[in-house]
Amino acid sequence: MKRITIIFFLLTLSLSGCVEYQEIEKLDLINARGVDDAEDGLLETTLVSFQFTGQSNDISNTTSEHGRTLKGTLDKAEEKSVFKMAPGKTKVTIYGKKMAEKGILPLLDTQSRDARINDNMYLAVSSTTAKEILNLNEEQKLPINIGQYLYELIYGHSHDHNFPRETLQNFIRTYYVSGQDNILPLFEINKGRPKLGGIAVFRGDKMVGELDLTDGTFINLINRNVKEERLEISLPLEPFKAYVEDKTSLQHNKLETAYVITDGKSKTKLVDVNNLSYQTKMNIKLRLTEISAEIELDRNIIELLEEEVEKKVKNHFKVLLSKLQDLKADSFGFGRYYTGTKKGKHITSEEWHQMFPKINVDFKVDVEIINHGMEE
Repeated sequence: MKRITIIFFLLTLSLSGCVEYQEIEKLDLINARGVDDAEDGLLETTLVSFQFTGQSNDISNTTSEHGRTLKGTLDKAEEKSVFKMAPGKTKVTIYGKKMAEKGILPLLDTQSRDARINDNMYLAVSSTTAKEILNLNEEQKLPINIGQYLYELIYGHSHDHNFPRETLQNFIRTYYVSGQDNILPLFEINKGRPKLGGIAVFRGDKMVGELDLTDGTFINLINRNVKEERLEISLPLEPFKAYVEDKTSLQHNKLETAYVITDGKSKTKLVDVNNLSYQTKMNIKLRLTEISAEIELDRNIIELLEEEVEKKVKNHFKVLLSKLQDLKADSFGFGRYYTGTKKGKHITSEEWHQMFPKINVDFKVDVEIINHGMEE
């Protein structure tokens, strides 16, 4: 037993010598990275980093460099820094719109092969350039580092299930699976601050379009079980007019309603392989939290609300599917069901992108309002 202990100690000692020890005070910790397509085939990389010194807890720096590769731009930035650049703590990489439209797979492949890069860092797109977004840290004096600010925005919205959070690892995995395309959060600048303004739609590794932020909820309802997610729906007022108690409050032809999805799930199947016909059955349980007219919510009204919400949700799915088909981008992942059949076993992503606009989906939506009123 004593001999085993001595051997284990010696092995531990030898292995510890293989790990490069670095003092945090001598590192430039990269917190966020932006990548833009520059002229003459060059990349422009913007890095937001932390430096820890004895005089201050942390100092945030933003620097931009041009190069032909990501590593090249990192090396140039390091040449100007008194510290060693450390990309392992990068939480967010954001791509300028022009870069995203050109294609980001070569950049992702480079990062995935770098053992120092965090596979779980979030990916996003800027509606302007990544440089403009990341330089807001210097211009607007945000309360926290811009990289952390972007990370918190993505985490908060994805935690609320507005859209799936996409990491480097997830994006690459989805890219290599035939039958589904990626989506990423799309940032814009509003009143001098970064804001989640929508969803960037990808076909393969190229951004091909944009969706409203609320469309993320409907994509989620196809791809996963949804709980505790907010949903606002504008309904036609006409079916409810007779039940409105205060007629003077009727100023519009719409009834604005807000809900929390307490449980939303769906099941999709390919019912006709030859005709690419699908059926998606969806069950959504809602809690009504707000309604824009004074109406007594008895059982009849609740059933009427359920009926109108079902129509609205079903129509939204049809419109959203049509948008994605125009873009030839299967964000829903209907292609996974086709590739799961014997006939579609060897289909490529490119082949599915040509077939996707031809699919038909019968959306069957069942809505149940289980209660109403705000809850903690």
